[in-house]
Amino acid sequence: MKRAVELVRIGETQQAIQRVRENTGREFMDRARALIGRMIVGESERLEQSRSIAAAVVRIDQTWLARSGGLAPISLPLFHG
Repeated sequence: MKRAVELVRIGETQQAIQRVRENTGREFMDRARALIGRMIVGESERLEQSRSIAAAVVRIDQTWLARSGGLAPISLPLFHG
């Protein structure tokens, strides 16, 4: 759109109209939005995987060997909720 305005200012009105009709700026932004959307979905999936792994590690860490040699569950206030 900026380029179209510049074209009008220098008297190239027909080129400006052609540029606006081509919709190249809008097409570019549509592709950019689609790409960003896919990136957000991918990052959200990776974040959820990381959270699941972290929760599993916390569960493992919350079980430790008791003095009797058996496993005793303990509750730590880490990553609850």
